Amino acid sequence: MIRFYLAGSIQFTESYMDWRIDMTKFLEANGFGAYNPLTKYSGKSEQYKDRVKKFLAANQIDLCRNFTRTIIIAPDYNYIDKSDGLIVYIKKEDRVFGTIAEMSYAYRTGKPIFLVTDIPVIEYSAWMVGMSTKIFRNFTELKRYLKKALVMR
Repeated sequence: MIRFYLAGSIQFTESYMDWRIDMTKFLEANGFGAYNPLTKYSGKSEQYKDRVKKFLAANQIDLCRNFTRTIIIAPDYNYIDKSDGLIVYIKKEDRVFGTIAEMSYAYRTGKPIFLVTDIPVIEYSAWMVGMSTKIFRNFTELKRYLKKALVMR
């Protein structure tokens, strides 16, 4: 089974879960699998976001660094290692520091990266284009593409 890691902003956005739930349902209904990094948090994503904020507000950079490396980065890279590719969602207003790191890691390991974004083409980052296998304007386009890929398997 082909599995996709679902990458996108978490820390600085409110709508980080909805698209992942929808995409997971679609993937599973069409014979694919999904690695949602939020499942590792077991419902604690808000608690973790608050913890990072508290570390930073208290200028506890070392504690924040250790927490982030252990609880966020290492498990996410493990999911990417287990995946066959990435589905990435970047909205124009998102701050996507971790997402870009995940894309870069997947790119360096040779995994396909399917990017969904509302950023106007003229504003695309060269890095974003260079790392992406294919860019979609919305999830409908991506789903259509994946269904065609499934038929061709």
